[in-house]
Order: sequence, then C-alpha cells, then structure tokens
Amino acid sequence: MSEYAPTTPPDYVDEDVVRIESNEEESFVFRLVKIFDTFLYAKYGAGGPSDTDCDSKNRTFPVEWFEPNEYSRAQEEIHHVFGICVGAMVILWLLHIIDKAFKSFVLQWSGRVLTFMGAFLLLWLGFLMSPRNAGLKLWNYVLSDYQQRQHIALALVFLASGRAETVSGDILVLEKKTGNVSAARSRTRFSLVLLHMTWGFHFCCAGVLFLFHPQIHPNHLAMHRILGASVFVGGFSFSVSKILETLTNTSERLRSYPLTILPQVCFLGVFQLLLFFPHHGASLHVGFEPICQPRWLRNVLCVSATTAIGSLVGSAWIGSYWYRTLRRNRRTKRNRAAYQLTPLNEPSDSEVEEEDDPLLWGD
Repeated sequence: MSEYAPTTPPDYVDEDVVRIESNEEESFVFRLVKIFDTFLYAKYGAGGPSDTDCDSKNRTFPVEWFEPNEYSRAQEEIHHVFGICVGAMVILWLLHIIDKAFKSFVLQWSGRVLTFMGAFLLLWLGFLMSPRNAGLKLWNYVLSDYQQRQHIALALVFLASGRAETVSGDILVLEKKTGNVSAARSRTRFSLVLLHMTWGFHFCCAGVLFLFHPQIHPNHLAMHRILGASVFVGGFSFSVSKILETLTNTSERLRSYPLTILPQVCFLGVFQLLLFFPHHGASLHVGFEPICQPRWLRNVLCVSATTAIGSLVGSAWIGSYWYRTLRRNRRTKRNRAAYQLTPLNEPSDSEVEEEDDPLLWGD
C-alpha cells in the first residue's frame, strides 16, 4: 500500500477494508496511483521530526466512541451534498455557455453555492459528523486528526473562494448600473483579475488537499487522487478563462468558449466522484497522526488555511470599496442630469436677455 495511505492493525477495521489482494487494487487506476505515490515518496520523503516513530501501526489512532459505520455514513452524507453543489455550479456555467444566463448572475450564485459548501462543512465537522458526541469531545478529535484538519482548511478555502466569486459578480452588476460599462471596467479590471486569481489559487489548494487526503482503503486513495487532480486542473484552467474574459470582454456574454468548457468537464468528473463515491463501513474508526504526515504537505495545509482567512477579509474590502465608489459615481451623474448644472464661466439666461434688449441701450 502507498506510503500516503497509512495502515492500521486488522482489529481496527473490517476485513473488507484492509484486504490487500482485491480486484480493485489490481485496477489500472490504482496501479497508476501506486506509481505516483512511490515517485513522491522517493522525491520528497515522509518529512517531519518523528519519521522514525511513524511506522505502519502508529500513524493512525483509534477513535473508540464512534459507533460502527457511523463515520462512514457521515462521510457519505457530506460527499453527496458536495456532489449536488458541484452539479449545481456546473449547470449554472453551462447555462452561461449556451447564452441563457448572464455572467454576473452565474458568478453571484456560484459563489453562494461555494460559501454554502464551506459553511456546511464546518457544521458537519462540529455537529453532523456525530451529533450525539457534539461539543468539546468532537472538536478535540477534529483538531487532533490530520484528515479533519484538512477538512477545516477546505471549509475555509470554500468560504474564501465563494466570497471572491460573489464579489466579482456584484462588481459586474454595479458596472452595468453606472451606464458606461467600458469606463467602469477600466477602473475595476485590476480588482476583478485579482479576485479571479484568488479564486483559482484557492481551488488549486483544494486540489492539492484532495490529492493527498490520507485514506485507509486503497480504492478511496485512488478516488481522491483523481478527485484532487480534477479539482486542480479545473480550478487552474477556469481561473485563466475568467481572467482572459475580464481583460478582453466587457459584455455579459461569453467569448472564449474552449477555456470555459474544459473546467466544466473536470467538474463533471468531480460531481460523479462525489455523488457516487464508494463507501466502506468500518467497525472501528481511526484518525491520522498529523506529525506523521510529510512536512511540505502540512505546510500546504497551513498556507491554504491562512491565505483563505486573509482572502475573506480582502474580498470583503474590495466589494465594499467598489460598492461605495460606483454607487457614488452613479449618484453624482444622476444629480447632474436632474439639475442640469452648467459651468460657472457661461453667462446665465438673464444676462443674455439683458445684453440683447435694445431698450437698455437707448436704441
């Protein structure tokens, strides 16, 4: 089994979970994953100060207060919810591709779906994973298990990417309300590009976290490798597509179709993997020791969570700034049209009448 898929003693897990000689392990996908893991382990090593103590038996720890198959059922629930959310986002962008939905509308609602995913994942971690153990007991486990730490980082990443997406859609709406989209875009272009870059960075971080999500079952390991690669490629290519559209297109309709279609293909794969993810029950759930994970991977987790928190603040500031600025410009323009203000150096109507009145000059 892969170095990134820590094993546990057979007493911890059902025989179906730890079976090594199985048909799925001999599949083509699993062989590719095994080669991929072997290359990474040889290149980067395990990392961490306690590598000599992290053998195959103590890289995991038992969580005895979970009921049999309780965590597996909770995991199935969160996978299905996320699959439905990803499917909804794909539908929104396909509507934009076939010119049935404006870009601003799709950005706003796609961002709201991502925000919901992040909030729901936090709720799942703190309560829905095991409602009968909700509270300090559950949160102590969440903070001590590396897999759950990754889930916390993913929740923050979804919240940050969702906020960046929503703010970019809000700015497009404000541009239209100014009455001159081209002039407004010349001012907001840098902010929009920055928001799309932020969105892409967060999705690439999510792809790496999925790619190296520790698993017990070899089939789960292979599925997460494919899931992570799909999220990474889809997020990166979609970010490039959004940036090019922002730089070259001021209309609400799509111009660059190929770069927008490619991410949807990747996200359709994510939708299928999440909605039909194979779940295997376990008689005893186990967690993963954070110190036994590669040092570089722990650094990726910290960077992902930290930048997500900063991105939430930055996106909120950008949205607030352009809301105030563009609304103020629109209000000023409306006031000028209403009062028909004239420059001070032009004579008033009364002055013109006095100059043209012949009686004042004695003629």
